[in-house]
Formats: sequence, C-alpha cells, structure tokens
Amino acid sequence: MATPPPAVPPPRHVPGAGPPWQLVRDDFARLRTVFVYARPEEWSAVAEDERRLPLLLGHEAARWRRLPDTAVRRQFVASRILVKHTAGALLGVPPHAIALDNTRTGAPFLPQSPWLRISLSHTDGLVLAGFSAAGPVGVDVERSDRPLVALGLPDEFCTPDELAFLRGLPPHRRNACAVRLWTLKEACTKAVGRGMRLPFTGFGFDLSTARPRLRPPLVPHELRAHPWQFSTRTLCRPGYTASFALQGTYGGQV
Repeated sequence: MATPPPAVPPPRHVPGAGPPWQLVRDDFARLRTVFVYARPEEWSAVAEDERRLPLLLGHEAARWRRLPDTAVRRQFVASRILVKHTAGALLGVPPHAIALDNTRTGAPFLPQSPWLRISLSHTDGLVLAGFSAAGPVGVDVERSDRPLVALGLPDEFCTPDELAFLRGLPPHRRNACAVRLWTLKEACTKAVGRGMRLPFTGFGFDLSTARPRLRPPLVPHELRAHPWQFSTRTLCRPGYTASFALQGTYGGQV
C-alpha cells in the first residue's frame, strides 16, 4: 500500500540568507505553499546591522524602537526578517522591497501581492511562517513543554470530546496532546481570519487518526465550504510543537 502524501508540506529550516532559499522557491513552485522556521539567533547578523535593519523594517521600525523588552524586540525583528526574506525569495525582489502590513485582525498582509497568504507565529526561541497561493493558511508554534495540563488550561479551550480523549491517555502523554490541540486551534483560527474571536471550545479536533481532522458537528461555518488540511510536527526536536492549517489542496494532492 502506498504511503499517503503529507497533509501539508513539511516546513523548511532557513537559518540565514544562504542555500535553503532555492529549496524554498522550488517547494513553492511545485506545491504553491511553503512553511519556514528559524531561531532568532540564526539571523543575528541581519538583526544587529544597525544600518540595514531600519530599511528592512520600513514603517515598523518605529514600533520596534518602542518595544521595551530586549527579548520581545529580538522576537519581533526575527519574525519580520523571516517573513520579508521568504516573501522576497518567492516574489523575486529584495527583502527590503517587501511592504508588510497587517489586517484588522493583526495577521501579516502583503498589500502589493494580496494573493500570497501569510501566517506568522513565534514563541520563545523560534519563529514560524506559512505562505500559500493555494488558499488561506494558518500556523502556530509553542514550546512542547508548556505546562497546559498542570495549570488546568485544557478546560478552557477543549471540547468535552477532546477532554475525554485527553483523560483517556497515559498521564505522561496528556500535556503533549494538549499542546498539540492548542496549536491546531490557533492555526485554524488564524487561517479563517478570526483569531481568538472564534471560541476554542466551539470546535474540536479528532486526534485518533494519523492526520488531525475536525470533529463534527462542532465545525464552524467558515470551515464547511472547502476541504481543509491539518498537520502537527515537532521542530528542533524535542523543543517545539508546530501546527499547520491549509484550505484546499497543494501540489494536486489532498
């Protein structure tokens, strides 16, 4: 039996402005969708260039200067560097020529190339971005050891079916599964452009199969009209859990 194709393209690690970009362009040409990730320190040469950085940030340079916390500034810069370098690689223009704006829900948006959908997520030590010409896209990343279960947080974002599934797992597996559910829901709401305005307890995932899927009947109307693909991966093993949501298909595959 043939191995089924992945639900979404696997993410590419891009630790700087070197060789991986050709692979990213090849992926996008073939699949119309690409996901990339990097650690902030891997782009320190760009982030610490005081002459080039304001040009790269453009109108967001003022916002960057106002950020009071060094770690927050580093994450902010890394996210913009990753998005602008990736978009530039896909569109064939220099990164500083990429105009980046935000939608009213805060999602990154390319006003000069609105057909290229973008989603962005970052947590302590990692930045993840998704780009798609196939349809809406959403990504989210969290530290895999974020203590959701110990703090009782699944009660705040899981459906009754999801809570029952979590409680049926061995105790040592419950937190990893809770982080997976959280990132899937974050990615999903980003993809439909609702963010936290779509209550997480209002829709659920079935994790009993190899690929996560929405569990009827709790499927928001935004997710009913088109096929959706979902996936979760561990990045920088075992440090981070990343989830991906993509409307439609890529590369002719479901």
